[in-house]
Amino acid sequence: MDVPVLNLHAVEYEWARSREDYRNLTFQTLLEYLGRTEQCRKLAQSHDICVVLNEWFGVLSRHVHVHSKGFMGYSKVGSSYQPNREVIKRLNQRTKEIWPRLTAILLIHFAKRYFRASALEQDLIKSGLSGNLRQQVGQYLIDHA
Repeated sequence: MDVPVLNLHAVEYEWARSREDYRNLTFQTLLEYLGRTEQCRKLAQSHDICVVLNEWFGVLSRHVHVHSKGFMGYSKVGSSYQPNREVIKRLNQRTKEIWPRLTAILLIHFAKRYFRASALEQDLIKSGLSGNLRQQVGQYLIDHA
């Protein structure tokens, strides 16, 4: 485990490591926390990123849980679920829009690790960001190199 990364948020890490109920942390709680960090406050688009991620996570989560066999007690044993192709297509598109935002959040919080990567790895990571987001994250990384 990379100790310097843990030291970025040592209090939160210690809290999560030592509490029995650490699993009570939700995706929404994590996004709220990330939105309050210094890194997010310095990235202009971070509030919008967190809001969008929270909304989209909710949609995807509801879809996955509603269509999970564990939540489908009303269906007959042995029946097969036929997914709606249009819904799957929309969810696939949504996940493609989520990844650049997740990548941006990770880049600004773990910039030191990013800078330790090779130039090829850095290019590969940045290639997942769209135009405006790539510019903002790129500027953030330059300012905090």
